[in-house]
Amino acid sequence: MAEIDKPHRTLPTYHPGSSQKDIEKEPDWQKVPHHRIGYRDKQGRVAGVSHPDGDLDKDKEFLDHARKLADELRQRRERGELLTVVDFMKDQEDYHLRMPSKHPSGWRYVLHTTESFIKYEQEWLVNIQKREKEKQQKEEQEKRQKGDESAKQEYEWRRERGEITTHHEAYSTEHPPEEDEQRDEQEEKEIKHEERSKERKLHEKYSPQELAFLRALKRENDYIHGLEIDSGKRISPVADEPAVTTIDEADQFTPDNWIPRNPSLVRLTGKHPLNAEPDLTTLFEAGLITPNGLHYVRNHSSVPHILWETHEIDINNGQKVLTMDELAKFDAINIPIAMACDGNRRKELNMIRRSKGFDWGAGGVSCAFWKGALLRDVLVSAGVKLAPSTHSHARLWVNFEGADNPSEGKYSTCIPLEYAMDITNDVILAYEMNNKPLPPDHGYPVRIMIPGYVGGRCIKWLSRIWISETENTSYYHIYDNRVLPSFVIEKDSEFARTMFHHPSTACNEQNLNSVIVRPAQNEKIELQTVKRGQRYRIQGLAYDGGGCEVQRVEVTLDGGETWLYCTRKKSQFGTSWAPGLNQELAKADGLKQSAEVQIESIKHEVSAPQKQFTREEIEKHNTEGDCWIVINGKVYDASSVLSWHPGGKGPIMGHAGKVHADTTEEFESIHDDYAEQKLSECVIGVVTDKAKAFINKQKEQAAKDAAASSETPKDLALDRKRWIPVKLIKKTHLSEDTQRYKFALPTGTKSLGLHTGEHIQIGFHFLDRMVTRSYTPVRPILEEEKDGTFDLVVKSYFPSKDMPGGTISNILHELRLGEEIEVKGPMGEIRYLGHGKFKVDGRELQFQHISLVLGGSAITPGWQLIKDILKSKNPHDNTKIALVDANKMESDILLRDEMQKLMEEHPDQFRIDHILSHAGDDWKGERGFVTEDHLKKYCYPPEKGNIALICGPPAMIAKAVLPALKDWGYTEEENLFGF
Repeated sequence: MAEIDKPHRTLPTYHPGSSQKDIEKEPDWQKVPHHRIGYRDKQGRVAGVSHPDGDLDKDKEFLDHARKLADELRQRRERGELLTVVDFMKDQEDYHLRMPSKHPSGWRYVLHTTESFIKYEQEWLVNIQKREKEKQQKEEQEKRQKGDESAKQEYEWRRERGEITTHHEAYSTEHPPEEDEQRDEQEEKEIKHEERSKERKLHEKYSPQELAFLRALKRENDYIHGLEIDSGKRISPVADEPAVTTIDEADQFTPDNWIPRNPSLVRLTGKHPLNAEPDLTTLFEAGLITPNGLHYVRNHSSVPHILWETHEIDINNGQKVLTMDELAKFDAINIPIAMACDGNRRKELNMIRRSKGFDWGAGGVSCAFWKGALLRDVLVSAGVKLAPSTHSHARLWVNFEGADNPSEGKYSTCIPLEYAMDITNDVILAYEMNNKPLPPDHGYPVRIMIPGYVGGRCIKWLSRIWISETENTSYYHIYDNRVLPSFVIEKDSEFARTMFHHPSTACNEQNLNSVIVRPAQNEKIELQTVKRGQRYRIQGLAYDGGGCEVQRVEVTLDGGETWLYCTRKKSQFGTSWAPGLNQELAKADGLKQSAEVQIESIKHEVSAPQKQFTREEIEKHNTEGDCWIVINGKVYDASSVLSWHPGGKGPIMGHAGKVHADTTEEFESIHDDYAEQKLSECVIGVVTDKAKAFINKQKEQAAKDAAASSETPKDLALDRKRWIPVKLIKKTHLSEDTQRYKFALPTGTKSLGLHTGEHIQIGFHFLDRMVTRSYTPVRPILEEEKDGTFDLVVKSYFPSKDMPGGTISNILHELRLGEEIEVKGPMGEIRYLGHGKFKVDGRELQFQHISLVLGGSAITPGWQLIKDILKSKNPHDNTKIALVDANKMESDILLRDEMQKLMEEHPDQFRIDHILSHAGDDWKGERGFVTEDHLKKYCYPPEKGNIALICGPPAMIAKAVLPALKDWGYTEEENLFGF
């Protein structure tokens, strides 16, 4: 049985804070650009440092082969063999590539493992060497935690605050008296309508307004009488609505990194898991049938990546097992179902008194066509009887369980079996939504749909069905979808346990609701300009559950003194009238926080130790074992929270070591006072004033970037905020470990939208997150090269007996023609404008000489700049370039022939010098690591009009190049920058 047995413990680690020296030398982030060598940019990439890869019947035969490969891979993993990304790429088939029609639009191939498993959880030599140190640290932490007896139950600290109201002096200590059984004997009076003369003319009796109203009522009357029984065979009117195929950057570092989502959805609980609703006006204007991309989403955890071809539904513990193809053979119905979250419009209540639930606006309701087999037919085929046996008087329940894995165990629930078996209730196992395969967020490949019930009972990703004589006892059946008396404000007292298990607190059928849509939130009606005869139509929507008709909606314009009858809008799919408040309720003039909520906010204000932490120090703490987050200018060690956080560790890790305002906004949008209490136990200090200024500056810049992103031309492929799929169409072998990859842009886009100096991010889907790396395309650079494709030159770092190799470079090496990767951009704060002019962090700077110091695969941004300067057909660019290219061996030099050709064509403008740390005997160039002498010999001096741009492995930049250039006289943010 689901219970809350013990309090969640927090254990922040001790840290003395940043030293006074570090605080004093921290850059003034209000004056200097945030793009600084050695610090993380907005995408989490360290500026001036290259990515770490360089360091280190229908298709039965196909399905059988794919399953065989998957089984072999699983067996190898169970035997403890060391597996690399190459093994997973080779042995995991791309079903969507072979059978696209059985998958939703925008479906993504996901590698069913994690980069963390491949690199850090297997017995690689490098991991074994770390084992003893980690073991010792864990023992020390467990010892500290064992001695911590200070954690309190929620009801204890609430009682200390005086918040528990279950005690009242008026309550009797005696047994309650017998209930008064007197009944109200007042009989209802019959109202008799006098007959009216049919001969009297209507215009003599009614005003023009009344006559118009009467005609509207008659039309409504005729419409309702004319409604017919749904055949269950109609096609959704939005079946041809185009699907979203791009992926929001908010999802890239979550397990949902592979799911395309509509940007119109308003996220209510931060980045992950997704809980979102459409803007109310957008929802209303879409019509009574909601397109898939606008349907509200309620997720408790990450969306499981399930395949139609392999998914099965277990019925009654193996009594029958259905594949999706077998389910699709049942007779199906296709019917519109209106469904709402039972927390719809909760934000309005939270403004009065904060509840456990997050803030839903009024858009948590949608209506779509759902197609599938009747649950009754499926159960009968599995041998389930229509009624319990004659010798049993137990009430029977049909239970449903999803394939997802939320933090409190499997999500399962139940409804009475007799309800499910009633043929008039149309409970279905849906596998299509608006005549398309279910979107992942809505349960692909199959979801139980119960018309008239709240969304929480309509289990997504359905994997199990079983019959029981007792009600479901899963955590989510007990503690979700409940409405409790106001005196229950905690979860772990006896009062709470009793009421959460009370049958009468469960939400099953929808509740009656009505929302005003027009006037819309913040819409202005200029009354002073209204002329005689002008009209304004008030509109809204209403819904109810349990098959009950919404019989009447009325509106008052005078505070309830009088009420206006609203007529229903005619539709072949049902009726609507309409109402609602949008997501910005707290900011609306007409709705403010109650005094109670404001007082509670002050109570929960966290006092923090006055230890200060710089941006540089906070950015170091970005791992699961050392996770710091910043909320409202305070620094918290959240490492001990990861193991029990209800939303999983993903939402927290997305903010680990990041100094930005997003963490505050996401925390405050989701969490209740219980979370605020646990947060207060993790505080370790505050950010410095300079770091606080950096947060504010970054927030302002983010708003400007969002506005600029919305103005991106539609013919450009790249989007700064969303990932787009690109298809591999050609591979060219350049050397033993280097390939050139050609990718096709989405249909209808010819230009990538990348400027010289900028780069793109490449993404690939894993179970826990999207793994990303930054790359600079080597084509197109010139205008005449733009043809709807782009090229990457990538060196692959293959696995060895000691190391797993580079993740993205090996994925690209194993990628099959026709498969896709994700791209996003343009990225970077440096843009070359031509003729020696650069735009860096919004500032325009002019130079005549460029020194490039690049290492390994970081040569590609240099190549982009060099080719633009030397080959552009614009008026000749006379800017001079000196390139220092550092590599390990001669075979590691990328684009060598192309560089050499350009140097021969432009000897007075371009020079390149190679330095090899592990040169062969016949190498005639420079040897060893990059030194100050090399830089002074081959680069331009730090004089006016000269700029140095650097990028390479961390050790090369931090220990050699950056210190040497600064000692020579170059100055960061003036004439020294990192790509």
